Amino acid sequence: MSDRESHAQQFDEWGKLAESGSFEAAYEALESAVGLLERGGMPLTDMTTCYELGIRLSKRCALLLREAELKITQLDQSFQDDAESLAAATTPALFDLNG
Repeated sequence: MSDRESHAQQFDEWGKLAESGSFEAAYEALESAVGLLERGGMPLTDMTTCYELGIRLSKRCALLLREAELKITQLDQSFQDDAESLAAATTPALFDLNG
């Protein structure tokens, strides 16, 4: 398989990861794209395609990180709300001096 065919196959895989890949897979592909660009030696069209895919993979990673951050924020808020509700429900009973 020639380098060009190898790149085309790799680029197809990266395109799929940029659309629906996991964070880990997209990040690994992004690192590979950066390495390929740093090594150089590819035709300009392949370099341009590789760069474009790198941008798309970077956006995929950023989206997945934002989604994870939002989920963590929501979980934290839910935990705080539950803790406050529990505290409000139990505190008066603990300190009710009227018996």
